[in-house]
Amino acid sequence: MTIKEYCEKYNRPIDNNFAAACYRDNSVSDLEAALGESADATDCKTWGMCPGEWRDAIESALTELRCQTK
Repeated sequence: MTIKEYCEKYNRPIDNNFAAACYRDNSVSDLEAALGESADATDCKTWGMCPGEWRDAIESALTELRCQTK
């Protein structure tokens, strides 16, 4: 899913959400590595999300970054 779709699914603002932060602050390899791990408890607490949303946010940011590099 895209970041826009993520925002719609979780009712998050388009410009201030975990997926957007991941997109701005990480590389493809950073996000791929994160997906190999469990949800980060600090991220979940800071952004007010469950582990499933954490994973969806990272996958959304990764989708956007991969599209950008094509």
